[in-house]
Amino acid sequence: MHKGIYLFIILFLLTSACQKEAMHSVSTCTDNPQSDANIQEIADKYTALGIPGVAIIIQKGDAPMQAVYSGFASLGEQVPVGACHHFHSASLAKTYFAALTLKLAEQGKIDLNSTIGDHLTGDYLEAVDQFKEVQIAQLLDHSSGIPSFYTINHILRYFDDFDRIFSHLEMLEFIKGKDFDFESGTEVRYSDTNYLLIALILDTIVEGKTHIDLVYEELLTPLGLADTYYDVDVNFPDQNVLVNCYNDYYGDGNLQNVTELERQFAEMNIGHDSFIAKPIDYFHFFHQLMTGQYLSDASLEQMLTFTPYKLSFALHQAEGMGIRRTMHESNEAIRIGHFGATVGSANTMLYYPSHDVYLVVCANFGRYFDGKVTELFTTKFEDFGVTGNLIGDLEAYLLQ
Repeated sequence: MHKGIYLFIILFLLTSACQKEAMHSVSTCTDNPQSDANIQEIADKYTALGIPGVAIIIQKGDAPMQAVYSGFASLGEQVPVGACHHFHSASLAKTYFAALTLKLAEQGKIDLNSTIGDHLTGDYLEAVDQFKEVQIAQLLDHSSGIPSFYTINHILRYFDDFDRIFSHLEMLEFIKGKDFDFESGTEVRYSDTNYLLIALILDTIVEGKTHIDLVYEELLTPLGLADTYYDVDVNFPDQNVLVNCYNDYYGDGNLQNVTELERQFAEMNIGHDSFIAKPIDYFHFFHQLMTGQYLSDASLEQMLTFTPYKLSFALHQAEGMGIRRTMHESNEAIRIGHFGATVGSANTMLYYPSHDVYLVVCANFGRYFDGKVTELFTTKFEDFGVTGNLIGDLEAYLLQ
């Protein structure tokens, strides 16, 4: 079937689904701090153009951290985004899980050279039996060669029934019997399956504890991340501080409310999604990670060992463990971090070593599909230093 027909089917199903969505009431924040006027101007420009709401956290060198908020946490209620609001993580979760796995390796609870087959059993192992010799380290840095479970079959089945929660086993069965994308360890290619498998493996390594227990006990609590939640089916902030989520389904700049869809999506995805946090908590996690306050020097070095892509559209990018390096086309500057994109969220955690700048951005619309609003956030392939979008304009200002 032609790709255009697939997209037509998906859009038709999305249209039916979005008609069922209801607005969730959101509280107004009262504790918003003073912000950088130039960053505020950039943020306001892009919310005026169509991004519903955005929170930006920045720190340059030893200067105080600053927070900027613009747009709306709820378009229907016209509630401005503020410091009290929480955003979905999307794939920022991969950085958390990579850091956690490396910490557990430091503690001797998991061997990064062990394999999928050393940990998974039963139906889970049967579903990925052809990949059982893949090492944990290869899952972490996307060098496994295991394809993503986001096949066209999965997408069509998911968008045919938004109320359905796929089990983790059902997700793995979308790749059952499939070939490697490439020989493990020979190149890198981003795959959400890698981090679904990491979460399932962490369920097996400490008797009586799940990966959810380990997220809280070994990561969130030690780092003081009290406004971060994981496993949103059980651990959830008050509903009224979680932003409503939106998607530009038709690519015409008109947004539909997808709040419930985003929450269901987060509920069924582990390892590569399912965190909810205040933007300030995303910043504190990333800053503590990058400044060596969580991992040993050796573990952080391993995390930040990058393998370049061979794909033509990603020649300026390289994968570490749960983190990506992007080179400017001039090769004079780099950024390190991770982007996130789901049906109802768009975000990033970035560090620019040459300027000692941290940038965290959270927005409450979906980057999962192309469209006019999506293009306002960043380029399709998350290029470095390309202005005319929110991330590019922020980079141009912060790195001048």
